[in-house]
This record gives sequence, C-alpha cells and structure tokens, in this order.
Amino acid sequence: MHSASITAAPSAAGHGTSVGTKKIQSGTRMDKRGRPMKWKDDELKLAGELIRGHTATEVGKIFNTTKNAVLGVLYREKVKNGYVPPTNSKYTVSKIRHRFKRDSSLGERECNICSKTFTMSSRFDRFCYECRRTGRVA
Repeated sequence: MHSASITAAPSAAGHGTSVGTKKIQSGTRMDKRGRPMKWKDDELKLAGELIRGHTATEVGKIFNTTKNAVLGVLYREKVKNGYVPPTNSKYTVSKIRHRFKRDSSLGERECNICSKTFTMSSRFDRFCYECRRTGRVA
C-alpha cells in the first residue's frame, strides 16, 4: 500500500500574524486571498441601520465578523464625525487608582521628633514638614 503524507502549510495571513509591516489583529475580516478587508461606505451605513434593531453579535454574523469589530468601526466613525465623549464618563476618567488617601482630612498628629502638631497628608506621615525639610529625619 502506498501512503501519502499530507502536510499543511502554515497560513501566511492568519489571525495575529504579520503581513508586511502591518500587524493583523484577531477578528479582522479577511478576503479570499487572506488580506484584511476594509469597511466600505455602504457597509458602514447598513451596519449603523442594523445596530438600531439588532444586537452587535447579530450584525457581526451578518458581516462575517465579531461584535467588537462592529462596535469598534461604528464608534470610530462616530468620533470621526465629531463625537466627543463626555468628560464625566466612567470610560474617560483616569485609570490610575490612588491607593492611599492624599488629602488634609486625615487629621492631625504630633511629630515623632519635635512633638509639634501637624496636618497629616498620608496615613504614613510621622514627621512634620520642618523636620523633613531640615533633614532631622534619618
């Protein structure tokens, strides 16, 4: 018996691979040749109309892409047309989370060196500003 060995060549344009210098992200729509597809104007318009009556997942299935690709392209189009997100939105606030409270509402205490009362700016403050500034703190 003759056995044939079948080897599959790796795809040069699969998801998450580099094509030239441009990185293709997963979820990118691909054409038959393995190149990323661009959203055409009529597709954008249709997606905008469909999203009003369907979920993003359903629209993604219609366009053979993911829901996040649909939401992303619609949001980018909205921003391109002049949309500015509100400044008080939870999505536009700083992502830095302050671990310790840094205000004067922490109270007062006595300095461990000179026993002068000072306002704490951190729960770790043990010395007044004068003792820190003059270098008495070792």
